[in-house]
Amino acid sequence: MFFLTLTRGTMKNSFGGCLEGAAARYGVSPLLLEAIALVESRANPFAIGIKAKRGRAQLLKELFDEAGVPYVLTRQTDYWIFSVFPESRERARWVIKAAADLSVTYDVGLMQINKLWIDRYNLEPEWLLDSCYAYKWGAFVLSRMIERYGYTWEAVWHYNGRKDYAVKVFRKVKELCRERYRDEPYCKHFN
Repeated sequence: MFFLTLTRGTMKNSFGGCLEGAAARYGVSPLLLEAIALVESRANPFAIGIKAKRGRAQLLKELFDEAGVPYVLTRQTDYWIFSVFPESRERARWVIKAAADLSVTYDVGLMQINKLWIDRYNLEPEWLLDSCYAYKWGAFVLSRMIERYGYTWEAVWHYNGRKDYAVKVFRKVKELCRERYRDEPYCKHFN
């Protein structure tokens, strides 16, 4: 795993109010926050990730197929992972309820906030379908990882829990710098 210290500064005139505000409130880079949203959910506010053991996963698959809910399924040895992309907030609420009823773990919204955080802070999962609210909680979670691991790529890796995750976010930051934010001083590090 590589460690690269990230810049704490904000980007000038690059991001919308919700993203910028969340980043400023928790002292994280808005560019990094945007990259995480793109890696986590393709910046889809209704995205839901579900991880379930086979028996419950089979039930979810049948429910989603019957209801016509679009998903991508990745089968692992012990569990299945559903990347679900409901077309509306109402449909996303239905997916969250199905996951909760089957007591499986899930991630909600464009920042893919995990059930662990939802339970720990007594959040309503549906609240995370709102982009501004999701950015706030994503910035909060990232700030907690930074407190623990420093302002490094290791903190980014722990946002998701997989070592290869930081590499994906790093690549997305480079892509954003190349395609959208070339003139930002921070992006000169990625040319």
